[in-house]
Amino acid sequence: EHRLVYLNHAFSTADLEWALATYPNVTFINGHFFAGLRPLANAHPRLKICTCAGMCFRDSERDALANPASDVMLVGSDFGLFQLGFGVGVIAYANIPERDKEMILGLNALAVLRRIKWFKPSMLRKSAR
Repeated sequence: EHRLVYLNHAFSTADLEWALATYPNVTFINGHFFAGLRPLANAHPRLKICTCAGMCFRDSERDALANPASDVMLVGSDFGLFQLGFGVGVIAYANIPERDKEMILGLNALAVLRRIKWFKPSMLRKSAR
């Protein structure tokens, strides 16, 4: 009822199909990159694929190029735990359109936040120094 987010680092496809059908107001984020979930994510706008653990060279880039919709990918949930090349870098330096980079690096996350009942854009404002 509050349209919250459920993050899990290893969903099975069968579990996700069940959860998406059972909880129609929840957004699900697969916290470890798995391109095999792309068909399911393309069919369910409430399923997002995280770039975290996309450790093979150009994994995220290949996925973004092979699938025209960049709206299902989010920058890694663990990106702050690693050096920037692991999280932001794999998208920032990918050979994909700039708009796709913007979507993956932040705009998709904002869309997820906007679904949450109590979210207000002012929560993201940076404090002045």
